[in-house]
Amino acid sequence: MKLIYSIFYLSLFMMCATSCGKEDSLVPNETQKNYFIISPDATDPVSVLRREFRERNEVHLLFNDTLCHEQQGTNTEGIPIWYTEILDLSYSLTSGGDELYLDYLTNQSEMKEGIHFIETYMIPRLASPLRPYSILLVNQLSENYYGTIRAIDYYLGYRCLALSVGNIAEMNEQEKRDFFSPIFGEIISKKINNVPAAVMEKFYTFSKEFYGKTYAAAGVPEDENYVYDYDKVYSRGLLRAYYNLFISADYDLSDYIEALFNTSEEEFKNKYAAYPIIGEKYDVLKQIISDLGFIF
Repeated sequence: MKLIYSIFYLSLFMMCATSCGKEDSLVPNETQKNYFIISPDATDPVSVLRREFRERNEVHLLFNDTLCHEQQGTNTEGIPIWYTEILDLSYSLTSGGDELYLDYLTNQSEMKEGIHFIETYMIPRLASPLRPYSILLVNQLSENYYGTIRAIDYYLGYRCLALSVGNIAEMNEQEKRDFFSPIFGEIISKKINNVPAAVMEKFYTFSKEFYGKTYAAAGVPEDENYVYDYDKVYSRGLLRAYYNLFISADYDLSDYIEALFNTSEEEFKNKYAAYPIIGEKYDVLKQIISDLGFIF
């Protein structure tokens, strides 16, 4: 019986080996063309602007959401076959897209003003790892917010940052700088997830014994009659709390990131001067963000 089984398995092995030997070699598909890239043969002024921007900043530049519209042969009746690729600005790996509306820039002077704007106030603050894959400059950007169309300054998508730059001529110097503060904060909020846990522990360690706990569970006397004693919160390195409930680690990090990008360091540290633990956490997080590649 053992001899029969041995012959059977040997025959099966030989059949598989022969079958595999007769298979055609696997040939990878042709690499899909990257339509963000401007052909070196393109000489029209807008293409030149985009290509030179990419060369200077390692970021693709767009002025509309049509990445390509090119003819790819004809059908049997001689009618041209067109291939069009549109930038899905709100594309996400995990959810459906938002409803966005774009009003394009119409002339090269506006485009150049937009380029100067981001190369002066945005690009110098971001090292290469923090820069978006592409930037779309438009006159105005709008979104459908629960049935109401409203203008927004920016939209940070999976592979593109769209910026509304139609009114930059009306901004003063401080307004131009402030325009990018929430954008920087959102970029950092996304990128900081890649920071090793051991590094982030330097920030969390100050307050981790209180995260998500009720005052009672943390051994802290409860507030009464909805009168908040903020000393209980600030002295533990937190910037806010719910009624008799400490916030989570995620909210703590979010609060400090918002403070870093929306309040001057002098103003922030003066406000919390009586609570050294807050100043220490601020400095630790600022260093972590600097190490990511942000230039303060």
